[in-house]
Amino acid sequence: MTPGEDELGKTVVPRSPAPVSGYDRVRHGVHNLQRADVIADPQLYWNAIAELPSIFYDEVGGVWVCSGYSEAAEILSNGRVFSSARHHAPGDLQQRGMEHFLPTAEMLSAQILFSDPPEHTRIRYALRGQFTRASVRRHDPAMRDMVAELLRSLPDHGTVDVVADFAEQLPTRLMTYLLGMDGRGEELTRWADAYERLLSSVSTFPSRTDIEIVSVIDEALAGLRRLTAERLATPGDDLISALATGLQGDFSPRSVSSGEPPEELLQLVAANTMVMLASGYQTLTHLVSTGLLLLAEQPEQLKRLRAEPSLIDSAVDELMRIDGSSQYVGRHVVRDVEVGGARLKAGASVIVLLGAANLDPRKFTEPLVFDIGRSEGRHLGFGAGAHYCLGAPFAERLAGWAIQGFIEHYQEFTPLDGPSDAVQWGPHGNTRSRAHAGMTVQRGPRENAPSVDPPDRAQSVPKSRRRSPNSNGTSWSRNGTKPAPWLAPPPWSAGICCSRNEPV
Repeated sequence: MTPGEDELGKTVVPRSPAPVSGYDRVRHGVHNLQRADVIADPQLYWNAIAELPSIFYDEVGGVWVCSGYSEAAEILSNGRVFSSARHHAPGDLQQRGMEHFLPTAEMLSAQILFSDPPEHTRIRYALRGQFTRASVRRHDPAMRDMVAELLRSLPDHGTVDVVADFAEQLPTRLMTYLLGMDGRGEELTRWADAYERLLSSVSTFPSRTDIEIVSVIDEALAGLRRLTAERLATPGDDLISALATGLQGDFSPRSVSSGEPPEELLQLVAANTMVMLASGYQTLTHLVSTGLLLLAEQPEQLKRLRAEPSLIDSAVDELMRIDGSSQYVGRHVVRDVEVGGARLKAGASVIVLLGAANLDPRKFTEPLVFDIGRSEGRHLGFGAGAHYCLGAPFAERLAGWAIQGFIEHYQEFTPLDGPSDAVQWGPHGNTRSRAHAGMTVQRGPRENAPSVDPPDRAQSVPKSRRRSPNSNGTSWSRNGTKPAPWLAPPPWSAGICCSRNEPV
């Protein structure tokens, strides 16, 4: 029995529940997550829904919306009731004359991102030795070299785009290194961007926006299948080899010993390599750029981190909590359940607002305070439960090296604040990431620079981070964005975390 079906295999269509008191379609609908100002500052939406229960039904998206920490943790940790699986019926696509979408639909169904046990378990088990903290730390020299090389390419003083010149360069270097695809960074970036756009409409797949990128997805899968066959013949010390050889035993000896790897194995590895190659592109870029901007805006926290470098791990955790990239993930209710006082019927969909849960005052004291020494439990930026982000240790580790390296390299760095210097954001409401963020930098201390004494405690996020449109509405002050193309709110929107949208 698949999620959303009863014992007879009939699709379950739950009756829409009545909206809670005070619910307003315009203010509280999940379509707001795609607004340009909300992409720039999700707190605009979190503040709007704060007047509603921590889990409520949204008539606009036809989904339940969860904003509370304890409720979110319960949903994410209970995979038996809340399914991650996505199913796209081939017959439906054929009837609609969209057979060319079939390979992409099959890819999604085969991915760890959109699967439940036992499929999810066997893929994760094949990679079990690659993402332990001990295994990640053996890559420290390579990651430190990536950071050092980028810092050497930046000017000693002047203007730097901390996104384009620094932060967004890191995931490309990391993934070409981990996948054993040196020299193919531009190709990987193009594949990853296409996959990101696909995930933005996975709920309504296929949509018109998918038409433009399906050919790129097909190209990526074909290339990854060829690469998988090569790695099976000559395994190396890379993630593709580890995944391919780890899954090889699941296929019959006869099919493997024929001389050619079974197509099912090649497709499975290619589909999940697509998840891995996209890992961190948004999350890592956003984590590093957010960290540098927040530290620049809060000099007392910067001074504290410089004085106590051992706080870098805690600082990275706090950055993921207070302003992480992935904002929400989708789950499907398998059977009737009660969460946070709300009764959810089998067949319903739920959007878990990770960003809102991480600011829940019931869990975190003064949640809007940026405190690099905070120790109040784990944030949900990388998910929880069986789908906790597999690549989180790499994202955390490299972000730590990058932030620490930058603040050691530059004595001073200040966000540009002119009308033409507004921070620009990418178009995706889920995996938020800046497109540009300019800074003035200085390696040596300026003469007569005033000293900064740390206050008694961490300060709240400054009001300058609450964005407002300029006169022409094309950019947003401080950390704003240019308007993004409208995307229909996806009730099944899935996120990757280290893989851009949802924890895997």
